[in-house]
Amino acid sequence: MAPNEFWFGVVALLGVLLIDVLEGMIIGLLASLLFVVFRSSRPHVSSLGRAPGQPGVYSDLGRNPGNTPVPGVLIVRPDEPVYYANWRTVRDRVKALIEELPSPPRAVIFDASNQFEVDYTSTVGIAGLVRELAASGIDVHFVGVHPSVLAADRTGLFAPAVKGHSFPTIDDALRHIEAAM
Repeated sequence: MAPNEFWFGVVALLGVLLIDVLEGMIIGLLASLLFVVFRSSRPHVSSLGRAPGQPGVYSDLGRNPGNTPVPGVLIVRPDEPVYYANWRTVRDRVKALIEELPSPPRAVIFDASNQFEVDYTSTVGIAGLVRELAASGIDVHFVGVHPSVLAADRTGLFAPAVKGHSFPTIDDALRHIEAAM
């Protein structure tokens, strides 16, 4: 049992003991629901690097200190789906990762393999981030964009950001970036 589950159980139990069974259960349910919304609105955004001795494998630099970053390229992956409640957190974290680098990257690779759908707000936000980075001279490339994401984009905002900048793997995107230099 995770510590959070224990505390939600305590909250529900206190509600049952102090108020009544139904109200206590509702209090426990609402507490856990609010926690889920809170956690999903603050996703971890991983900065990826090459795993040593494993060609084509990229994982979180923070969790795997033996990984090596790709020079001149920032590879990011939101570990949760991006949606209206968390796109600003993702945008701000990507900008912070860029600022933490010793020099601005030539390109940012956005691993979208965790994105199975997009909503209007996150689409506008991601498209805005792409434009902002492009204005700073940083190319943005997408990896692992699911066809369902492009099919569900009724706004038409996401497709131009991805068109010509979408690749099946990180290695494919890196080869494209290196060829463009």
